[in-house]
Amino acid sequence: MPSLAVSSALRCGRKSRAFLLRKAWKGNEMTRIRAIQPAEWETFLREFNGRNYARPVRLETTARSGLLPAWGWTPVLAAHQPLVGVELDPRGSEARSITVALGGLEAGMPQFAHVVACPTRLWIEEPPRGLARRLTIESADESGTSVVFELAAPPLHRAEGPSGAEASELNEDPEAIGIGS
Repeated sequence: MPSLAVSSALRCGRKSRAFLLRKAWKGNEMTRIRAIQPAEWETFLREFNGRNYARPVRLETTARSGLLPAWGWTPVLAAHQPLVGVELDPRGSEARSITVALGGLEAGMPQFAHVVACPTRLWIEEPPRGLARRLTIESADESGTSVVFELAAPPLHRAEGPSGAEASELNEDPEAIGIGS
């Protein structure tokens, strides 16, 4: 079996739910990408946040067609950060926005927020069973923001060990580090 994802797309009419099917040959599992209708965004995001709180993510952006960076890769705004939430700000009659908040789960941990102005489409990529793999937000200027879930994150904090005089005492005293009787 191929190790790379093989994609095929199927779009339904506007009256039915638009969705995109993508075959990913990872354990013979088909990944489904479906559009969330604007009327469902608030409810969907509330449930999405409950299922995915604190999962490590990478936040990527894409420019509208024709404005991709010359180097050809997707800019990454943040990586290995826990998801705090994705919130819809309906703003009444003004243009709405969606805010993606990362980090900030522990005191002293940096927090990052990215605002997507004038969102037009919301897509979720998910396997038949299990948690989401990607949430994509498209905006009126045809740019996109993707919350990509990572399998594992590096340690959030450097392990703190003894320093200075404590470290030299441990090096000289085998019983202090549990060697000997």
